[in-house]
Order: sequence, then structure tokens, then C-alpha cells
Amino acid sequence: LHEHYQEYFYNLLDELAENNQVIYTTHSKKFVNIFAPQTIVKVVTPTLLSSKVIHHPNATIDIPETIEEYKVRDVEDFAMYMRTLEPNMGNIIFARKVIIVEGPHDLLAYKTVLASKFNLGFHNISIVAAWGKDTLKSVIQICKLFEIEYFVIHDFDLVNDCDITVLKGDPTSAYPSLTADEKAQYTKNQDIAALAGIERVHHNKSNLESVLEITIKGSTSVYEKVSGKTIEEVIKVYPKFLPQALLDFLESGKSAN
Repeated sequence: LHEHYQEYFYNLLDELAENNQVIYTTHSKKFVNIFAPQTIVKVVTPTLLSSKVIHHPNATIDIPETIEEYKVRDVEDFAMYMRTLEPNMGNIIFARKVIIVEGPHDLLAYKTVLASKFNLGFHNISIVAAWGKDTLKSVIQICKLFEIEYFVIHDFDLVNDCDITVLKGDPTSAYPSLTADEKAQYTKNQDIAALAGIERVHHNKSNLESVLEITIKGSTSVYEKVSGKTIEEVIKVYPKFLPQALLDFLESGKSAN
């Protein structure tokens, strides 16, 4: 089925499943609701000699109470919102590795640059935009739940560099000296680092535009900065954009399928 009929057929099966048990196998993102992890049975063959089943029948993921000023009603509401903004979100469940970025500009920048060296499709690497820091944590939880390797990239959003892994009550913490808005960003950064593991997180400081030396914010400005450049050229011109940790993440086990 082409994609439009896949979407139609998935919705049909979803309706049937309200009063019946429906079981199917798929390799299509259209047939997976990753925000309902209890409905997914994932089968992997890490050694190609045996299969491993990953299933969490009672699993749930934490969803934000609000996204900016919008109050999220329930998981289904959140899932509809996220799947509409990021249609490729379902690809996570099939990926060997996932790069989770904060927004569409990050997605544009990193996919453009990384695709110049890495065959993302062949190596089963997915890049998805979480559309904000509040939603980043939900996507990280999904990756951890289904044992998918991940790397997280988001804006630091603090003017002054500081160690966000230091607890707020620690005498060396920068938290007490921050403004109210900065404290909110500090808390979000700290929560993401604690959930993901700081070694799997890269911060663009203070944001993507600063790192790429962009004065007029927009997708075309981002694309203009990175298009037509090799990874080596990008590293030379914008050294804070592409961390070695990300390149190591992509290189590790690259030959595996």
C-alpha cells in the first residue's frame, strides 16, 4: 500500500482494536504509535543468529503537562500533536541509532551535514525533531525503553556557560544567580542530561544560531550556512557545531545492520 492507504488502513485497524485483539507485523512507521509503547512487540536480531523480543506490556511514557502554553490533555492528544509535527517519529522503533534534535532547524542542519559523509539510510540511523525541550524527554524515554542507541542535541539557552550537572543546592551551582527565565532553562537542561546521560548530549551554546553565526533566524539561513560543505569544512568554520562525541556515536558499529 502507498502511504495514504497505509494511514487509512492503520486507522481502520485502530478502530477494530477497540473491541477486538488485532495483531500484525510491519516495517512501516505508519502502523506504529510509539507513544503507546505497551502496544508494540519489537523483535531484534543483534547477532543474526538469534532473536530478542522487547515488550513492555505495562509501559507508559511521561508526557509534558504543557507545551509552551498549550495544556496537553492525555497521551493520545500528545501522540497526535507529535506525529503531526514530525511524521517520521515512528521511524524510531525501526532504527539502530537515533539522533534526537530539538527542532526543525537543527534537523535541517545536522541531516544536511551528516548526510555528506554518512549513509544514514543504509546504516539505519534516524534523525528526528522533538519540537522542544519539554518533548525531548518523552522521545528519550522511548529510545531507552526499546534499547535504541541515541544521541541528543539541543540549545543551551543560557548566556553564560555553566555546569548544569551540578545540583541546584550545591554551593558551586550557578543556579541561584540566574534570572527566572534562565532558571527554567537550567532546570530543563539538567533534567534532559540526567535522563539521557550527559555523555549522550551536545549543547549548542547558547543556541544553534550562535554556533552557526546566523543573524537572521530561519531555515534558509541555516541551510545556507551548511549546504555544500563537507564535515571537515563545517568543523573548521563552525567548530562548536559538530562534537567529536556525535561523530564517534555514528562511527561505532557502523558496519552492523
